[in-house]
Amino acid sequence: MVRVTTEYVGTVRRIGRLFILLPLSLAVFGGGIYLAIIDQSYRDSDGFLMITFAASVAAILLSLANVMRRHRWRVEPDGLRVREGPRVPLTGLRRHRFIRWQDISGLQTSGYGGLRELHVSTRDGQRFSMAQRQVSDPGSRFLRDDPEAPLEALEQAIREHIAGTGAALATTGVALSFLETRRGLLVIAVLFLLSVALAGATLWMLASGQNPARTTRSNHEALALLLLGPLLTSWLFVKKYRSRQQVLRQAASRTPTAERTP
Repeated sequence: MVRVTTEYVGTVRRIGRLFILLPLSLAVFGGGIYLAIIDQSYRDSDGFLMITFAASVAAILLSLANVMRRHRWRVEPDGLRVREGPRVPLTGLRRHRFIRWQDISGLQTSGYGGLRELHVSTRDGQRFSMAQRQVSDPGSRFLRDDPEAPLEALEQAIREHIAGTGAALATTGVALSFLETRRGLLVIAVLFLLSVALAGATLWMLASGQNPARTTRSNHEALALLLLGPLLTSWLFVKKYRSRQQVLRQAASRTPTAERTP
């Protein structure tokens, strides 16, 4: 039997921010390599390269930490108490808010599977998100949805409390996930172009007699991913574009739904 709790804790992943911070970190690393090896502007190139590498690794780790945020929602008799903060201390801002049930203007969902999220919109234009809680799966390396804390149970609890105040709330709408927005599709298109360049370079190496995967099975798997990259990214683009069209059609049949802007 599903247990409906008065408190829900989940990890919200801000994927859009990752696609911004991670390329910036890699750009810093690439600039350091250029200055240390190609431009040779520094006498101690090895030392400068080590500093650049350490700074880039730190920037990448901070980017990954900034993406992961812990959100805690407590369902109380008078409203919803929201607490948001970074999973890793000092890597992001915190936000606390108590939302009265009468101040909630709508509910929306986005994403699929373990990336499902529930969004609460308020009458003053703010938006709060909660992700499906996940737990470790002993039989797999991946996480699975917590069977005792489905996101639908949280949505139902919110609706019941709002109904108890006599306020009317429309049916739950559907929002666009990041990869279904224009920016997300642009990111996938850029990844497709990069995968085409990598696949072309790999084919050129093979045609010239260079085999980058001579030793282990892992190397052969990496080589296969390089060659299949264009197919995978193009499939992802088509899948997310179709999902976007479906969400927009559903939104058009109801109240127009704004795109999600992570």
